[in-house]
Formats: sequence, C-alpha cells, structure tokens
Amino acid sequence: MNAEKTGDLIAKLRKEKGWTQKELAEALQITDKAVSKWERGKSMPDLWIMQSICQVFEISITELLTGKKGEPDETAGATLLVELVDREKRKKLRRINFYFGGGSLILIGLLFYEGIWRNTLGHAPMAGLAELLFLAGLGLALLVAGFYENNRDGRKKTFSRAEIEVLTGKGENRRMKSAEELLQFARKSQRAELGQYRKAFETIAENLREEEYGLFSLVGESYTVNDSPGPWHIALAVTNERILLSGETVSGRMFTRYTLDVFCREEIRLVYREGRKLIFDLSGVSLKIEGEDVDKAAIGLMEMLKR
Repeated sequence: MNAEKTGDLIAKLRKEKGWTQKELAEALQITDKAVSKWERGKSMPDLWIMQSICQVFEISITELLTGKKGEPDETAGATLLVELVDREKRKKLRRINFYFGGGSLILIGLLFYEGIWRNTLGHAPMAGLAELLFLAGLGLALLVAGFYENNRDGRKKTFSRAEIEVLTGKGENRRMKSAEELLQFARKSQRAELGQYRKAFETIAENLREEEYGLFSLVGESYTVNDSPGPWHIALAVTNERILLSGETVSGRMFTRYTLDVFCREEIRLVYREGRKLIFDLSGVSLKIEGEDVDKAAIGLMEMLKR
C-alpha cells in the first residue's frame, strides 16, 4: 500500500479541477486536514470515502489505490483493496478489544474492591463514593462504546471479497447475486447513494432465478415503456438470462412499493444513448431510462452486450 502515490494522484486531480483542498473537502463532506494528510502521504482515505473520491474525479478504485490513472492493473488493485479491508478490520478489532477489555477490567476491579478487599478482608476504603461512581461510569461507558463499535454500519462499512471483485472490475468473471454487489457495480460509474436504489436492487436480487446472476447494473431517475411513464429511482440489472428493472411507486398516500419489470435478453435489437437517456429497442417495446451519468454507464453496458 503506497499512500504517497495515492496522495499524489489526489493532489494532481484536485489541481486539474482548479480546487483548493478546502473545496475538495466540502465536496466530500470531510475536513481539509484529512485531504492535506492524504496528499502528503501521511494517511490513506478510509474505505467509506473512497467511492466518493472516485465519483468526484471519475476514476476507479483501482486507479485510486495504485495511484495510476489510465489502464491500471486490476489484479494489483484487487490485492490492495483486500489489504486495505483487512487493515480496517484489524483496526476495528483493536478498538473493540480496547473498549471491552478496558471496561471489563474496571468493573471487575470494582467488584474485587467491594466484594473482597473491603467486605471479606476488611481493609479500609481506598477511594470515596465519588471516585467509585466515576470508575463505574467509565467502565460502563467503555462497554457501551464497544457494543457501538461492534455494531456500527452505514458510511464506514467494509466490503466482502465478492464486492471487491465488483469494485475492481474483474470483468467477465463477475457473477452478481446480491443487492449489495449490484449496487456497488452501479456506483463504479454513477452516483447511487439514495436508499431507494438499494431497495430497488433488493427487489431485483429477490427475483433472480437459481442459475441466474447479474452481469451489469445501473441506476436512473425514471423510465418509460413505449412512452408510458414508469416508476422512478429505478435500478436495472442485465443478467445472463434477462433484463430486470425495479423502481419506486406510491400505493396510496402513505405506502411506497417497488415494482419489477422483466424483459428477455434475446429480445434486444439495439441499445443506444440519446442525451440523458439510455434506450433499449426490444421486440415491440421501446424502453427509455433517464438519469444522471446514464450515458457513462451505457458505454460499459453496450460493450458487455457485444460479447
């Protein structure tokens, strides 16, 4: 892992955009001190922020980790990401051990002091009530911190090895079965942070057949079928058998549900871009997906369909 190469690349790309460290920090919703440390090679970005960096600079995680923009070694990128994931897990385990270990030692010490030192052996008290309450509170606080650290998720999540292969583009060997893998693949070229996209991919994953797996995925703001409006916040997955789309609809005023539309891959006649729209010309159906960065995702999709 070479933090200096990654830092040099971040600094180079930031300057190409004409941004200050503070402006980059604002775009990533972090402090400019963190950006400064990256660029000086003093630290690496945490896993949770790497995808945001890649989206801002339009690079892959492999390029970020290797510090080389262009055609990086995907195998080296996967190796580095595995190394970084393992490092993050070890750091988290050390924190958990510190919290649980420290809290347990303090509480065990208090029990020994009250149960044996004073009551059984009859020794004079070594601390007042205020000190004892402080130590008890500290021990409990450390245990609570340990439980929180152990169950913490959200932004600071790590990746499974399957997700690492998706993120580092292990191309033709990818076989995505879970919603998380489909979502991570879409994030390689698009912003897909909304919870609605995750739920749409969950609907798709639940409807995959036993021998079916995803080869490509993307997200969009909305889509139409033969110019009839469909759901919004949609997720699309191209599998080895079908095309599956899921999106958000409202059933009544209070409830949101996710529909699923399915098309056979053999029906695809043509796929092309038109502005912010990706258009599938199917047998008797014109499917149009509209959204931010759909055109970027479309390039990879069209290449995949050629194979």
